[in-house]
Amino acid sequence: MRKNILILCTAAAAMCSGGCGLTPDHQLALNELATDRQYQQDLARDQAERARLEVKWKNCQRQLTELEIGSSMLELDKIWCRPDKINTTKVGSTTVDQWVYDFVEDGTVYLYFRNGRLTGIQY
Repeated sequence: MRKNILILCTAAAAMCSGGCGLTPDHQLALNELATDRQYQQDLARDQAERARLEVKWKNCQRQLTELEIGSSMLELDKIWCRPDKINTTKVGSTTVDQWVYDFVEDGTVYLYFRNGRLTGIQY
């Protein structure tokens, strides 16, 4: 329907000479058409970005669950994703860290460290 209005408005404007303008209704229809087109472009861009991020997060989840117990925090540099939160507890000379990776739709992965060494993975 809106595409038909656009074609009619464009044809009418082309036939009109000497400053003939669009009616307010036709201008409103053209504005709505432009808004709809922009919305569709934004939606397609957002969906493509979401799909790209989902692949990256799936790779991150896979990497996290393939870690070896005993790995040091420094060895985790090969994993591109960073934890959403790090909880640290110190008791005497022992430091216990919990790294939290929150994958909204797929749950949460927890990495547990004692004095810088991976001691457990919970998912």
